[in-house]
Amino acid sequence: MINLDDFSLINKRVGIAQGDLVIKNIGQAIRKSLREVDIAAHYMADTFAIILAGANEYSLRHPMERLLNEITTSTGQGTTVSAAA
Repeated sequence: MINLDDFSLINKRVGIAQGDLVIKNIGQAIRKSLREVDIAAHYMADTFAIILAGANEYSLRHPMERLLNEITTSTGQGTTVSAAA
């Protein structure tokens, strides 16, 4: 799961329409970062669910770091991102 910390602040600062655009951009960044066999879904307002096929706790580090880096650079609204696997 990837949760966007304090995402509600984006909606408050720039509006829900802009917040929706940020969610869309993050979804695209996630899709771009994953392999063809992986699965990602927008789960709740500020949460994405990701299944990395064949991954275990030891093999998650590099893909998750790459993914978080991609998400952080795609937000453009000062959002910080945290992840839990």
